[in-house]
Amino acid sequence: MIRLRDALTGTKGTLIADAALPPDFLFRAIVIDSREVMKDALFFALPGTATDGHVFLRQAAERGAACAVVRADWLAAIIAAGDFPPLPVITVPETLAALQMLAAWWRSLYPVPLVGVTGSVGKTSTKELIATVLSRRYRVLRNPGNLNAITGMPLALLGLTPDVQVAVVEMALYDPGDIATMVRIARPRIGVVTNIGVSHVERLGSQAALVANKGDLVAGLPPDGHAILNGDDTHVRGMRSRATARVVTYGLNDDNDIRAADVESEGLSGISFRLMLPGERAVRVRLPLLGRHSVHTALAATGVARALGLALPDILAGLEGEQTQLRLYTVQGPNGAILIDDTYNSSPQSTLAALNLLGELDAPRRIAVLADMLELGVYEVDGHTRVGQRAAAVVDRLYTFGTRSAITAEAAVMAGMDGDRVFAFAPDRKEALAQQLRADLRSGDVVLIKGSRGMHMETLVDALRAETTTDAKPASTDTASTTVQPGGDV
Repeated sequence: MIRLRDALTGTKGTLIADAALPPDFLFRAIVIDSREVMKDALFFALPGTATDGHVFLRQAAERGAACAVVRADWLAAIIAAGDFPPLPVITVPETLAALQMLAAWWRSLYPVPLVGVTGSVGKTSTKELIATVLSRRYRVLRNPGNLNAITGMPLALLGLTPDVQVAVVEMALYDPGDIATMVRIARPRIGVVTNIGVSHVERLGSQAALVANKGDLVAGLPPDGHAILNGDDTHVRGMRSRATARVVTYGLNDDNDIRAADVESEGLSGISFRLMLPGERAVRVRLPLLGRHSVHTALAATGVARALGLALPDILAGLEGEQTQLRLYTVQGPNGAILIDDTYNSSPQSTLAALNLLGELDAPRRIAVLADMLELGVYEVDGHTRVGQRAAAVVDRLYTFGTRSAITAEAAVMAGMDGDRVFAFAPDRKEALAQQLRADLRSGDVVLIKGSRGMHMETLVDALRAETTTDAKPASTDTASTTVQPGGDV
């Protein structure tokens, strides 16, 4: 918990209030979204792409905020217009910079080892498994999945307390320079890079820019730190040239420091592999996670755990324990079908991995429901095409949702999939998609549901799960979708 004097010291701001707040006043929360304000919170009025946090100052006050951090020029302007803020304020030149300064100062008070995790795919899963394994020995702070950006990660660091022994922080890249800024604030001792794909190329401009920005994590590590790099990814392996820290590579290839061999799928029960570590005998690991791509997640967590001194028995207990809970999970669907909920986000790389998982499962029918993959830039057509081609090889029925995913549907048919088993739904037809799935699914079907976060495919999972608790008969869906023919419009 942060007190007023901490906020003033960290932001280097000036308190302006009619009724004085005592220096020891304790803020119950630090928030950047006025909808999340609670009583006695400190609200940072941040600039946004569509609006400005200063617009919501009155709403924050009505919800019980004790104070707000605002721009000095904004305050001067409203005072000149004869107005005054509805609550005490701390004035600063720029509110986002002030939040970052506060987080950096707070971090300096708790010099515990911090693990930074970045990459195009698998950041959250890797962060969660690292934290789970480290919890075998340490009290761990991890950032929630939505506090991983340049605005959210500082809030996560403000959760550091005297009892935290290790922090694990996910670092998401949205704009050039974001990772470098987060490294400067968080000062990680260990950095993990999972892979490099094409997500966010639209914003960064090129894959080379993506590699350079993700590599800022490696470049920012101290000489006594560790860079844990996916050695199977050539872009990530190449980042070792930017490291002054010790480099440890992981992967399936023989030239990695931490390796997995003899990978075997155990269906919906998980996956197993032989873990091979320098100086240790090879051991068989049974991982309660879905898909071969989860092996890399486990290897990254192993690399971090070894860097922080965990013994092999503790590492294995963390990897194999029932407490291992990641995003991708199975739920009961309508008519006895099983839904694989992988709706958190999507990219060509992660979708191909999910389709590979689907292909490994023993089921009467394997079904994929794939929504648009966003922010691919020049890779948009290629990415959706490759996903469609892979879907044609592994699924029995394919449903797509969104404008871009029409490319996926057509590519599947062009790759030889029967057009009568491919169904393309426009962006305004999500309920129609749900209705058709309720009608089409049957006992034993395994259904992968995946799409970019902006497509909100979790609402489809919720709709299908709800069906399992009602006796409602699915509506007719004779005209709900478009079957796809080679070369045809969708």
